[in-house]
Formats: sequence, C-alpha cells, structure tokens
Amino acid sequence: MRATVFHLLVTTLVCISASSLPQPQQGPEIEKLVKAFSGTWSIVIKIEPNERLPKGGGGHGEETWRPGPAGLSLIEEYHSTGDEGEQFGLGVIWWDKDAQRYSITWCDNGNPAGCAVVKHGANWERNQVVVMDESENAGKKLVFKEVFSDITESSFTQTLYQGELSSDLKLLLKITATRKTTPQTEPPDVSFPKSHLARAQSLKMPGPSVQNRMLGTWSLTLKYAPSTERPNGATGRATEVWWAGPGGYSVIEELYQDDANEHVEEFSPAWWDSQAGGQRFVFCANTVPEGCYLSRNIAKWEGDRNVYTEEREEGGKKMTVQEIFEDISSKSFTQIVKEGESGKALKPTITMRARKVARASTIDTRSVSTGLRPGQRFQDCPECPEMVVIPAGRFVMGSPASEPGRFYGEDPRRKVSIHQFAAGRFDVTRGEWAAFAKDTSRAPREGCKIGALPKNQEAEASWRNLGFPQDDSHPVVCVKWSDAQDYVRWLSQRTGRRYRLLTEAEWEYAARAGTTTAFPWGPTASHEYANYGTEKCCGDGMAVGGTNGLKRRLSVRFRRTGLAYTT
Repeated sequence: MRATVFHLLVTTLVCISASSLPQPQQGPEIEKLVKAFSGTWSIVIKIEPNERLPKGGGGHGEETWRPGPAGLSLIEEYHSTGDEGEQFGLGVIWWDKDAQRYSITWCDNGNPAGCAVVKHGANWERNQVVVMDESENAGKKLVFKEVFSDITESSFTQTLYQGELSSDLKLLLKITATRKTTPQTEPPDVSFPKSHLARAQSLKMPGPSVQNRMLGTWSLTLKYAPSTERPNGATGRATEVWWAGPGGYSVIEELYQDDANEHVEEFSPAWWDSQAGGQRFVFCANTVPEGCYLSRNIAKWEGDRNVYTEEREEGGKKMTVQEIFEDISSKSFTQIVKEGESGKALKPTITMRARKVARASTIDTRSVSTGLRPGQRFQDCPECPEMVVIPAGRFVMGSPASEPGRFYGEDPRRKVSIHQFAAGRFDVTRGEWAAFAKDTSRAPREGCKIGALPKNQEAEASWRNLGFPQDDSHPVVCVKWSDAQDYVRWLSQRTGRRYRLLTEAEWEYAARAGTTTAFPWGPTASHEYANYGTEKCCGDGMAVGGTNGLKRRLSVRFRRTGLAYTT
C-alpha cells in the first residue's frame, strides 16, 4: 500500500533516481519457480476425513500463477468450491537472499486477519517445493507443511499436512493440478486489475468508511518538487488500481508508471495487523532488488487520512519519509510524499492527484476479448502509424567485447525479460507527423542540422523544409525528444491507448529478433539487406566489411522515433 514511499526509499538511499538505477534482474531461484508454475491450472481436491467431514470430501477449482513486477516475484490466485465451501486465496512469493529461502505472504477469505506471513517460507528439496509454517491455536503450537511434488510441464501434486509441534503430521488434503493454459508473461499494465479473483464489494478491514471509496481504477497526475536531480521539478502520469482482497479482509494496490521520469511496476497487498493497530503490507516492485519487501512499520488512519511513516539514516542524519492519502472522495484523492530531517517540518517531494476512471473506458477490449497475437499488424486510425505485436521473451542485451565497432556503453551483457508490446513497423513518417501538427496547430520548429543540408540552410530548416524533395512516406526528421513525447501523447488521446516511445531494451530486443550478431542478418553490413550508400560512406566503419557506422546510425534514428504500447 505504501508503494511510493518504498520506491522513494530505494531511490534516495543510493542518491540517484530510479530511472537511472540498473533494473534488478530475475535471479535463478525465482526464475525456477516462475518457470515451474506460471499459468492457469485446473485443480481437483481430495479432503481426508476430519471432525467436520467424517467421511472426507472433495472439491474442484482453479489456480492461476503469474510473475509479479519484472518477474522478480510470483503471484498465486486460488479459487475452489466443494465440501468445505467456496474459498479464495492470494499468495505472493519472492526469494529472500539473506534467509536463503522463499518468503510467502498468503491471504484468504477464511482468515479475518486478512493475510499471514508464512513463518519459515519455502525451499526446493530436490524436485519438490516444501512450505513450512507455524501457528498457535488454543495454547497449542501447530506445524503446517505443504509439499508441491511430481512437478511437470502439465501437472503437479499439492499435499497439505498439519500437526502439533514435535509430533507426527497428519495428511489434510491432496490437490491434483492439471495445466489449462501455457505460461504467459503478463504485460505490465494495470489499467485494469489482472486478478481473476471474485471481487468483494467492500472492505471488512478496520478503518473509516472512506477506505471503500479508494477501490477502483485511478489516473494519477504526478508533480515532482524541484530537487538536485530535477532542478525545475517535473510532472508525470501513472495508473493505480485498488481492489478488495479475498473476503474483503485485505486490499491490493497495483500501480504502473511509464513516462519520461520513471518506469515503475508495483503490486502491494495490505491487511490489518491487530497487534500493531494498523495496516501491514508487502510491497513488490521492479525497483526492489529481491522483488518484494515486508513493511517494517504500519499505515494508520488518522481520521479520514491514511498516513505511513518510515525513518532512515542518511549522511549521519535521521531522515523521515511520510506518505499521506487525504481528501478521499468517490471521484478523487490526493497522495503526498514528504521527507526531511527527523523532528523538523517535512517538505513535499511528490504530490499525486488521483482521478477515478470508469472501468469500461480503461479496458482495451481488443487485447482482453480477442487477444493481440505476436506478429499481428494493426492501425488504430487512418493517420496513426502501423503497429506490429512483438512477443514476450528474454534476451541477452549488449554486445560482446570482441564485436568490431562496439561502444563502451554496450556492456555489461545481461539477461533482460521483455513483456509483449506493439511497436511501430516503420519510422514515423512525414505524413503522420503532418496530421499531428495540423490537428494540434503546431508550428514547425526552425533550425536543424543534418548531413545532407548545406550549413547556410541549417537555421531555416524544419521537418517541412529540408532543402530537398520529400514526400509523406519519408521518415520525419528535425524533431526533438520533447516533440516526440507530445506526439505519443496526442496518439494516446486520439486512440484511447497508451502510446509511448520504445525503451532501449525493447528496441534492441525487436531489432535483434532472436539474433546475436551485430546485424540482424549477420556480423557485417550488406547491400542485400540495407540501403546505406556507397561502399565507403559517412565516416569510418561504413564499408561492407565494417559494423560501426551503419549499426550506430540506425540505432540513433530508431531509438528516437520508435513507438510502442503494451498489449
């Protein structure tokens, strides 16, 4: 729930912005778990005889497992019906490097406390995953054990045991799971909740009635205060979704931000900690090295305001970071992050204004109902660029030290996971840009330097006038990064979809198309595949046997103009 505070802590502790932080990468432990369980599974339940069911019982249902933000965690959603009634569950799993085990938080509709942290977590024991927990009931210490065994690509077995500490454990039930769908990497887009759980209509957690007003989908406008990093401040946009967890005993927040300031994906369940008298939560994000983090403190309601406070040491001083939700109504709320030296007045660093979004207007019905398929081409409007769907996958980003003409910034080589997205098939054309300029009454920006333009014409040059003939099918040039940002915002408003510029990783992933060489067709330039002028052109490295000029020039142009949106 305190997503922004945790993101801010990660940022400020290293004294650089999250946008310049190297993104944490999926470790082998969580990768193994994600690979084994991601997907949707049909389950059949066999319950052993017990006091409530002397003859035993059964049930059936479904489990859906999906990667958390950036694949650094795993989220399980559970639903079953049968002799024990209808049950809903939500689990979050991540790798705890210090403890050398998986940490687990489990929420279900049978637990009025909402969620519980599994005491001993889980680990692989040969080819099985073993979960161990302890609890106390009526003065007795109980041990709970869950074993995932016989794990294959199409099925697994889930066995649950329970008993008193230091005694033999009794079999409670066995679940047989059969795969329904192949593993999928969900797009990092929370314009609507990804969860398949039935939604509780309201929260049953202690707190004022205004907490129910926060359920739903919100469009956030962010305002960053001036700082060393952003001397003039900045603005940004994000989408935030709040939904009631199983039984209404917990609340889940999902956030997605992808703008000029930051790329952030968050997933955070919160529940009422009766001993501490406030909301405890797990925060998962693409900026957290281990994937998730269990909150040290709690969030408290102060009247109709929700306040969370954290303290840290910085430069020998005690600093306080605070996040406040206030002015909560059914249509809007304000989210403020403040920080400063402990004991002194705190200053706002980020102010977020949230506006409720009608769910019907936020769902991309094409991707939800019919599905965009990898390789599919489409065009959202006559003046819009043609797009093509790029499949999700994983690749090695960067180039080897032995590659001729490589730049120093192309290492270290690292594995990067990419969500499915749609990218522009071609550079943005002069005709497409002209439609944008006309619709927004945008005057051409004069002053442009390109190789084909004489020096005495540079001051008057613009995308309309380059001093040589062009038609509307040619790539638009003489536009800046800020112009491109205005263009994608215009496309988003015109189509109702979230257009943006490609990230560097997305560009390289799409350009490589599964290859590992300097060029998509091989290690050297070739006139057979590219139009780059004469054998010797435009500086060193442009010859057929070279790699530098052609590769680097294409990189600059595509990265400045490439379009994308998540599907």
